[in-house]
Amino acid sequence: MLKIWDLATRIYHWLQAILFIELACTGYGLAGNEKAHFLFGLALFVLIIWRIGWGLMGSDTSRFANFVPSIKQLFLYVSRRSKGYLGHNPLGGLMVLLMVTLLFLQAFSGICISGAIDGKHLWGRQAVKIFEQFHAINAMALISCSAVHILAVLVYQLCGKPLIKTMITGKRENSGDFKQPVLINNYKAMILLGVSLTILLIIILISA
Repeated sequence: MLKIWDLATRIYHWLQAILFIELACTGYGLAGNEKAHFLFGLALFVLIIWRIGWGLMGSDTSRFANFVPSIKQLFLYVSRRSKGYLGHNPLGGLMVLLMVTLLFLQAFSGICISGAIDGKHLWGRQAVKIFEQFHAINAMALISCSAVHILAVLVYQLCGKPLIKTMITGKRENSGDFKQPVLINNYKAMILLGVSLTILLIIILISA
């Protein structure tokens, strides 16, 4: 067995899922209220900043440089001519990049229209309206991407690849003679989380 997902990556993954569900429910009026939606959005923004930082300086399998695919890698994987992958496969890596990007834009646009910062003073009323429209459209894009992601995971489960269990335990069988990836300790992840929270507070304080 190999330990391929560090604790920080697993915590991020499941917290992102929980926060996204809560944001969808509060955003479409299925539960909670606007205040709850705003607080969940702030939490998501901190989480995304944390993940971006971890994607730059985290464990081997969590770094963008190690799983964001090239066009050639995507082609070889789709045509089933590529070797196995220890962490994200090329399609999975592309989905992670897409989701992180869309979630960041969603959280940022939400902050811009929430009143946490003076968006009208910074960009003008028209820009705020554009942020509102983008926020609504991007929410649908995120729901669509999430549905595709869940469907893909279920397909892999049916094909005998327990992705859900692996993301819970962080471990998988070494079926491809892989080497143990370097996993960064949790202290660095906690420091980075503190930095992410500080970034959010600075944005709000400067822009208020």
